[in-house]
Amino acid sequence: MRISAVICEYNPFHNGHKYQLEEIKKRLKSDYIIAIMSGNFVQRGAPAICDKYARAKAALSYADLVIELPTVYATGSAEAFATGAVRILEGLGCVDDLVFGAEDDCLDDFSTLSELLTDEPDEFSTFLKEACKSGLSYPAARQHAVSAYLGTDRFEPLLRSPNNLLALEYMRAIKRLNASMKPYIIKREGAGYHEEGIDTNFPSATAIRNKMNEGNNDFSNIVPSYMNSYLSIDNNRSFPVNTDDFSDLLFYRLEWEHHPEEILDFHPEMYERIKKFAPTAVSFTDLIEKVKTKNFTYTRISRYLLHLILGVKAADYEMSVAYAKVLGFRKDSSPLLKIVKEKSQIPVIQKPARYQEVLSSRESGIYELDLFASRIYYGVIRRKFHTCLEDDLARPLLIV
Repeated sequence: MRISAVICEYNPFHNGHKYQLEEIKKRLKSDYIIAIMSGNFVQRGAPAICDKYARAKAALSYADLVIELPTVYATGSAEAFATGAVRILEGLGCVDDLVFGAEDDCLDDFSTLSELLTDEPDEFSTFLKEACKSGLSYPAARQHAVSAYLGTDRFEPLLRSPNNLLALEYMRAIKRLNASMKPYIIKREGAGYHEEGIDTNFPSATAIRNKMNEGNNDFSNIVPSYMNSYLSIDNNRSFPVNTDDFSDLLFYRLEWEHHPEEILDFHPEMYERIKKFAPTAVSFTDLIEKVKTKNFTYTRISRYLLHLILGVKAADYEMSVAYAKVLGFRKDSSPLLKIVKEKSQIPVIQKPARYQEVLSSRESGIYELDLFASRIYYGVIRRKFHTCLEDDLARPLLIV
């Protein structure tokens, strides 16, 4: 039996995701696919445009089991995102392959580069420090250091696109955690991560979100049928949810936060800029635009501000907690759930309200961050659309 896994956000689930999942079963002959998916907030430090249960239900048209990635990992850096997800998948004790998309599909090159970035030999570190001192941004300095150390610039494309960078972090996480799963790349089809064109069968999630924010709700040619049905029916009922919907919460937290240094992703200079510009900012995104510099990117600032709203502390990430909260599964794939429960070396949560029966006190603390994050998210939906979605503790498992 072969069980493959993907780490995902599905923000929203679209034809590119469908293609990847279909290719996994075609190429690897996988019996089952497990998707570990971000909850209601995603890695770029923003709310998901639609809630996790809608995205999970769409995924279950093609995947067999969807597990929620805890908020502390889902909203972290690329390294935190990858490490948390790989730790959970390895803890399940039954995953054979980790499959991910990238712009380039040369696994050997990814392996070479991931080993270099994980081991960081002294000569490479020297090149990196010198490049940073020269005034290059960290990403540019790292590209320069890699080329200088390896004596070739052919690895630079692997350090440019967001999908390639995440692929590298998955490879590094497998190495750091000595995970048993094997990496496998399926080259991405269609638009790049930041491309905004919609006139293709495989537009980017960014392009789809932009169209959703403009009020479009017919995406029948570019998203699978369930997702299109959801977009058509629930538009302006429970989505779209955007960063600026959290502006009031952010400004409130900035006024009342007494220990900002404890929040995950804190940096003193960045926080000084936040406090400087907050009085003149009119929204969440306006504040980020005012604060950002070459050293403090939009995404880095957004992550910190989101963690401030959610109360995610650096100490929470340092706990290295792993558990598997099941969002849903396919009825005809129920044997997979049995395998997971039998082989898992980490707690598996199937009944959200009874989490204290299976989690330690430390694990419960991280799980309660997830519960709080969802309440914040559903509260915004309630205020914006006057729609009440069930609290996580009341939600039954999705079974399709």
